[in-house]
Amino acid sequence: MANEIAKPMYDPFQVYADQVVQQRIVGNLLKFTKFGEWVSGQEQSEVEQGRQLIVYTPSFTTGWICWRDNKPVEQIMAAAKDIKLETEEQVAAYVNTYTNTKLARDALGDLDEEQWEKQDDGSPRDPWQFANYCVFADPETDELFTYAPSSKGGLTALGLVLREWNNNKKQAPDELPIVELGMDSYMHGNRQFGEIRVPILKVVGFTAELPACLQHLASGGNGSAAPKKVAAKPQQKQLPKPPAKAAPAKGKKPAPKSGRGVRF
Repeated sequence: MANEIAKPMYDPFQVYADQVVQQRIVGNLLKFTKFGEWVSGQEQSEVEQGRQLIVYTPSFTTGWICWRDNKPVEQIMAAAKDIKLETEEQVAAYVNTYTNTKLARDALGDLDEEQWEKQDDGSPRDPWQFANYCVFADPETDELFTYAPSSKGGLTALGLVLREWNNNKKQAPDELPIVELGMDSYMHGNRQFGEIRVPILKVVGFTAELPACLQHLASGGNGSAAPKKVAAKPQQKQLPKPPAKAAPAKGKKPAPKSGRGVRF
């Protein structure tokens, strides 16, 4: 009929992309820009440096996503909590499938760079991109964020947090790390690139108390239906401070300081 409203045509790639977003992105997407700013959501709202967030480590997911025409068409992703590594063979299989190694990338195929799509500068773009996802939560506002780094600096920052958490969970398996958002920079070896800014996720403590949004997420929800009231700030275990230096004995001069410091 002439007056019948036409039904919309659905793009299968868009449907798949929507599914990826629904499965992986919880709350607002948290990003670190090349200008050294933390931003979140579609509006790119600024997230202040120094803000403290709980890292929900059970959500950590890693793997590869294949992109065609700027759309995700295939993914090989796994939540680390679901991977059992009991033998050397299982460890090798995990590393060579879900981590950012040449063996893992080569196993995906699509190795002919002549067939790759071109970037704006004309260089070939690898269709397979390594990806990480991890949910962060603000215990004071009950907000959820998904941090999905792809740069070397972002992957390193998240990796250092996971390493510190893994060491702590040997004594306190129920505790999650609390990080403080920050920024560092260095001068690139090539002067054309100038100053490079990198994200910092400083572990400032650990907590076993989950805000309402994480309780909802842990119970199988997506966090969006969690109570909107402001959650009480969880009790956190502060990292130990270095012992105070003893005062020099009367009549003796203190030993001279070293000319160089050690940076961690």
